[in-house]
Amino acid sequence: MHKLDRAFQFQTPNTLPLKSRIMGIDLIRKDKQVLACQLKLKLTVADHQRLQAEGLFGYQPELCTPLCNGDFDPQKPLTVHLTLDPDHLDQFADCTDAADASSKLLLMAKTAPLRRADNWYLQSVSQGRGQQKTGYRTFWDYLDLQQLNQEEPLENQLGQFISTFLAESTLSQQLAETLNLQDSKAHQTTQELTAAFLETLPGLLRQEHQSTAALSEAIADLWQTNLQQQLRDTAPALAANIENPTELAQDLEALFALPAARRPPLIEQVMAVFEAEGWAYERIDGQPMLRSLLESEVGQWLCLVEAQATRQQLCVYSIGRGVVPTDQRQDILQFFNTINYSAELLGRFELDLQDGEFRYRTGIDTRFISPNPAHLKVLLQDNMMIMERYLPSITQVILGELTLGAAIATIPTAHLQ
Repeated sequence: MHKLDRAFQFQTPNTLPLKSRIMGIDLIRKDKQVLACQLKLKLTVADHQRLQAEGLFGYQPELCTPLCNGDFDPQKPLTVHLTLDPDHLDQFADCTDAADASSKLLLMAKTAPLRRADNWYLQSVSQGRGQQKTGYRTFWDYLDLQQLNQEEPLENQLGQFISTFLAESTLSQQLAETLNLQDSKAHQTTQELTAAFLETLPGLLRQEHQSTAALSEAIADLWQTNLQQQLRDTAPALAANIENPTELAQDLEALFALPAARRPPLIEQVMAVFEAEGWAYERIDGQPMLRSLLESEVGQWLCLVEAQATRQQLCVYSIGRGVVPTDQRQDILQFFNTINYSAELLGRFELDLQDGEFRYRTGIDTRFISPNPAHLKVLLQDNMMIMERYLPSITQVILGELTLGAAIATIPTAHLQ
C-alpha cells in the first residue's frame, strides 16, 4: 500500500461533504488488469456516525460483523478501509502503481465520480487500543477479488465468500438469538437458515444503483438456483429447532426491513423508533410530523420530526424553548456560524433573525437512502446530543453570563484539519 497523509472530501447525496484523511492507497493488478483500488482513511467517530446514519459507502447494518471489544472511543480517530466500485476501475487503467493512482485521484475535480461516496464500498472500520483493537468488517471485506478464478463459475465463488461472511455476521447472530439455538448448533443452523431465507432479506447484497448490478444479479441467481435445495437440506435442522414455523416467519419479518413497497410511511417508522426507545411523543394531526418535549440537566427543548414527502426528506429539529433577544442575535448568529464551520456536526444551527427562534437541524434525503430503525435512531440521538451539548453556552450568552469570545472558546474543533 502506498502511504500518504492528505485531506480528502467525499461528495454525498445530501450535498454536505464528508471530510477524511487518506492514509494509504492500494492498486491491485493481475495480468495487466486492475482488479481493485482500495483506500485507507482516517475518520472521526462523529463522521462515522454520520456514515451509518446516511448509509454512506454502501453501509448496511445487516452486512456487518458485530463490533468486537466494545464501543469506539469518541476522542480517537478510526481507521476505515474502502474499495472502489468495480465499474469505475477503468479510471486507473493507465496507472502503473498505487503511487500513480494516488496522484491521479488527488488531482480529480470535486465533481468527479471517484469523489462520490456512493462509488466506494466500506470494507472495515477499526480503532486501536494499545495491543488490541475494536471494530467490524463488512461483506465487501470478505469478497476477495484477487482470488476470483475465471475458470470457476462466479456463483460458486460468491457462495464461498458469502458462506464465510454469514458465519461471522450480525445477521447470523440475530438469527441465532431469534431461534434461541444451542451453541453447538448455532453456527451450522444459522448458516443454513440464512441461505434458505436470504431471498426475504430486502437490500441484502443488492445496492439500488447501477454500479453493482452485475454482482447483485449473480448473487440473486445463486439464491434462486439453490433455494429449493437449501430448503430440502435444512429440513432436519428446521424440525429440530423450530416448534412453530408460522411464528418464525413473523419473527423474521419483524427482524428485517420490509421491501420499500411494503414499508409503512416514514413518519410511522420514526414513531416506531420513539416507542421502542420509550421516548414520549405526540403525533401532529393531519401532518407527517411528531413532536417531543425533551429535558435534561441543561434545560428543555422541543424535538420536531417532519417527513417531507414532496422533497423526500426526513428532517429533525431541536428547537430552543425561548427566543434570542434582539440585542443578542448578532452574537448568537456568530456563535452558530463558528460552530457550524469548526465543529464536527451532521447538521447545522440556525437562527431566525425576525423572531429570535433558534434550532439545530439534521436530516437525510430518502431518495438515496432507505433508512432502517438503526439509521433513524442514530439520526435522532445525534440531533438530541448536539443540542444538549451546546444549549448551556447558548443560554449563558443570551443571559449575558458568557461573552461571545468565551462561548466560542468552548467549541471543540474538528480533529481533521
